[in-house]
Amino acid sequence: MLLTLMKYNLAYFINSHKYAAPCLAFFAFFVIHYQTGPQLYWDTLHIGVLAVFVMANMIGRCIVNNEDITQQHITRLHVKNDIKFHLAKLVTIQAFMFPLLILMVFYPLAIGLFTRGMDAVEIFIAFIIYFLFSLIGASVGIYFNDEFHKDKSFSLLLHVLVIILPIIPFAMIYYDNAFVVALTFALPPLHFLHGYVLGIGDAVYSPEIRFFIFIAYVLGYVLLLTAAYLFLLCRKKKI
Repeated sequence: MLLTLMKYNLAYFINSHKYAAPCLAFFAFFVIHYQTGPQLYWDTLHIGVLAVFVMANMIGRCIVNNEDITQQHITRLHVKNDIKFHLAKLVTIQAFMFPLLILMVFYPLAIGLFTRGMDAVEIFIAFIIYFLFSLIGASVGIYFNDEFHKDKSFSLLLHVLVIILPIIPFAMIYYDNAFVVALTFALPPLHFLHGYVLGIGDAVYSPEIRFFIFIAYVLGYVLLLTAAYLFLLCRKKKI
């Protein structure tokens, strides 16, 4: 049932053409970012994950708001399980993002962008990192469901702010300011990539251990946001 609903959501979303603006912005970044080379692998990854985070945010918002109220009601009557109805939308977001993540990983390899080759382990790590940032972006974007916001203009402005704020501490390599340190833990954990890639503030753990900590931290964050999202929908008596 979940797979069938995901296919329906994906087809309905593609037919709506609401993906056009986010995808145009994404591909514009893509062309600009990869037009010069050669580049260092990790430098490219640092910029790429921000694009994935922003894209997943935008697609998440679009997909949860894709159906009008009447169509949502019809779909829910067919599904007969509103939890599955909302979970299927979350799966749909990642299904749409998946080919974009593949493109992010393999396109620069295909054009020989990097200063050196990548082995299978590095390719796998790059995909996992992109996927995790896609999860973070989607888990934030779904909160801009129209069921939570009556004023769509204010919702859009707030969403832009929520997207921009996590990028500020992410861009900072050293967190000397106590406020910035606190901010990094309150906002989506984009900064955690620095902890994995550069080992900032961590001379104890190996890169492998830091990588698994990074995965656990992000998955915990995403699960918490998703559970809170479903709980809030329940509180609104929408599910």
